[in-house]
Amino acid sequence: MRNFNVSKAKNLQKFLSSKVLEKDFLDIDSIRTIAAVDAAYVGDKACSCGVLQSFNNLNIIGYTIIVDQVDIPYIPGLLAFREVPIFIKTLKRLFNRFGEADIVIVNGHGIAHPRRFGIASHVGVVLDKPTIGIARHKLTGNLVVENGEEYLTLNGLKVAYRMKVKSSYIYVSVGHKITLPTAIKIIRKLTVKHTLPEPLFLADKLSKKYAKKLKKSYNSEDIAKLTKWFK
Repeated sequence: MRNFNVSKAKNLQKFLSSKVLEKDFLDIDSIRTIAAVDAAYVGDKACSCGVLQSFNNLNIIGYTIIVDQVDIPYIPGLLAFREVPIFIKTLKRLFNRFGEADIVIVNGHGIAHPRRFGIASHVGVVLDKPTIGIARHKLTGNLVVENGEEYLTLNGLKVAYRMKVKSSYIYVSVGHKITLPTAIKIIRKLTVKHTLPEPLFLADKLSKKYAKKLKKSYNSEDIAKLTKWFK
């Protein structure tokens, strides 16, 4: 693992948080495609998967897999510095092969973050694209109830919505170029069969599938042979 300056990383997040736009740059009726990205790990290698689906019928348009070494350890609140580089590579390859997504769902928080700049916001600002963060666990904030709905607040401001899905919960937060009410509507439409929205469920499932294959070949001299599975 290379040296990682935690203080500089936090300062960068504070600076970049000012770039986040909590404004709808498209309405739900104009959304055609939606993407999601997630990663699974084998040692210091990340297996990242990006999935592109039709928003209206959830048909799979395509997916892509990238395996890359990760040089930064997991540090709570600084996950973006570990995963954003491979997420960006994955999404760019996905878009080049199958077309741009109107919105990207990222496994992780957006502004529901101590410095209001989680991994979903980081991806959104880098790509200049509307993004939504989805996480299973709270990173920061206080849970409040308003009209029977649960929200996370930070310094008195709503930063995430706690959505019950079957017997579990997910936290929906603004990443970039979207508002929380619109993000909630989109995720409700996409969460139909599983405890994650469909594109993210598939990205999670496929990243774990290919990570399992990677693990079987981990001691092989030719890891590159794994590319025969990548699409």
